[in-house]
Amino acid sequence: GSTSPFVSLYLLPIAIAAAALPSLYAWGITATAAGVYSLLLFNTLPVAESGHAAHGGFAMHVFGMWVTFIIGGLLLMTFVAGMAAAVRRRDQSLARAREKMLRNEQVTALGALAAGAAHELSTPLSTMAMIVGELRERGASQADIDQNLATLEQQIELCTHQINHLLGAAEHARGEDPEPVTVRRWLESVIDRWRLMRPEVRLDVNLYALTNNPHIALDDSVSQALINLLNNSADASLENNVAHIRLSARCDHANIAICIEDEGRGISAEDRARAGRLRFSTKPDGRGLGLVLSHVSLERIGGEVRLDARESGGTRTQISLPLAPLGAATPT
Repeated sequence: GSTSPFVSLYLLPIAIAAAALPSLYAWGITATAAGVYSLLLFNTLPVAESGHAAHGGFAMHVFGMWVTFIIGGLLLMTFVAGMAAAVRRRDQSLARAREKMLRNEQVTALGALAAGAAHELSTPLSTMAMIVGELRERGASQADIDQNLATLEQQIELCTHQINHLLGAAEHARGEDPEPVTVRRWLESVIDRWRLMRPEVRLDVNLYALTNNPHIALDDSVSQALINLLNNSADASLENNVAHIRLSARCDHANIAICIEDEGRGISAEDRARAGRLRFSTKPDGRGLGLVLSHVSLERIGGEVRLDARESGGTRTQISLPLAPLGAATPT
């Protein structure tokens, strides 16, 4: 009955159930064990009535307690050791999965950057091909040749610059952290880089709203995404025979907001719904990669791109970048 030395073995299923079973089942086993123990209170056989002498009954009770301890210790050791081994295997599996996820993210980022580099290199390569074609079709003066050669040299420099950026991104993928810069410095470097690529388009820049100018650390894929979006806006304006776009930016304690406005024909509701999700292009020779690559690069850090039709015509591209994933810090 309740005085038996083996009654404490009821604690074993409770301990195992609490560790291995859902809460509802564990409480059910606890209630069952407690109920059975309670019933033994009303069905107790005293030691004297069990046929044992009074002086020998306590010795038997102590021996039973020893047996209970040995059984309980063996069972708990077996179960706890198995649980600990399972936890170690789970931790090792999680560590391997985490390393694999980080490695896959680096490969994905590098792949997106490589695709973006190929997309970006198409602009200077097209310019060079056009100049070469013009030189072949007509006899040019020495001044025209010098001017065209200077343009070719500039475009080749842009291609070299983009390849160097791609190689730098490969270094970052191997674990090197990008150097922190202020938001204004980053935007100015991207704008200068884009102006070398597209000298035929005027870009009006308004950075006066950057009252908060923290340091951020970002890889080149984000800069490339912004260049792709600037190229899309420039192409939209040129299709409407306007060589002009605008860029403005502001920054608060949580986000960087960048707005690009073009003078194109605008964007339809259908195109706005699929922008960034599906490959499409309104240009005859477009591949539809620029916007998709920009979305992928910005979504990796929690950013987003939204396209809206402007009331006065054209499209407004709004970019939002959260500061937290960029390691933002107030400049000293």
